[in-house]
Amino acid sequence: MRVYAETNFVLEIVLEQGECGACEDLRALAERGEISLAIPAFGLVEPITTLRRRSGERSRVARELESHVREIGRTLSLAADAASNDLAALLVRSAQQAEDRYRSARERIMAIADVLPLGGDAIADAERLDRELDLTLSDALILASVLASVLGDDRLGREPTWFANRNTKDFDEPRVVALLMQRQCKLLRSFSDVLALVGSISKQE
Repeated sequence: MRVYAETNFVLEIVLEQGECGACEDLRALAERGEISLAIPAFGLVEPITTLRRRSGERSRVARELESHVREIGRTLSLAADAASNDLAALLVRSAQQAEDRYRSARERIMAIADVLPLGGDAIADAERLDRELDLTLSDALILASVLASVLGDDRLGREPTWFANRNTKDFDEPRVVALLMQRQCKLLRSFSDVLALVGSISKQE
């Protein structure tokens, strides 16, 4: 069983969001050799741009909060509450911890996954997909890397192959689904769905 993941696979783990457990289980399956996990190199790098953008936003909000809290602290009846408020510090700390978890998650994923290179052909294909399918360039780079890998994989057609992601807004589009199906790769709309299918197939074997 071959599972292609993308940027959101990393972000779910890093941000400990809704499908974090399913992503960690898939990573563990790959670590044990029960599935083959592949992720475009761009999908391992892109999350840091999201995290640093959020970090900048949280730092700005933290500065504004600190200003408001100082002002509130001048009110005698609220001074104690203002002094005990550490929401601004929490915002800054959460951003730093997210970057730390990103580095850890990236290393763990790279240790067990096939990292798909972003070569010249993939970049050229991404530019074409960007024009033809109205994708963002980042999504086009991910898709081009996956399509190139699937086409060049000698396991094509001999084992279940899935492209799993949470980005249904862009990838769950008939033309994208058709391109994947032409290469016998099925789009799955959640990592939990992939995990359920892996479990179902394993029980049949």
